Amino acid sequence: MRWMRLLRSALVTGWAHLRRRWWSTAPFLPTADPTHLAWRRKTAYGVDRPVDRKDLTEFLLWADRQRKARA
Repeated sequence: MRWMRLLRSALVTGWAHLRRRWWSTAPFLPTADPTHLAWRRKTAYGVDRPVDRKDLTEFLLWADRQRKARA
């Protein structure tokens, strides 16, 4: 059931990266701030490039472990 763990982690982590007050500006969708995501990719890779699937999976598993360690 690793995919369930990854899905849960993706939802929780995605929620944490939403734009502030996303409901107050068009298109009224809960999306991440593109500037923030570009900054995250640049700090991770040194350049703004797409995230590798393996890196994303490892990050989500790490984030899940961190949340469990705090609980």
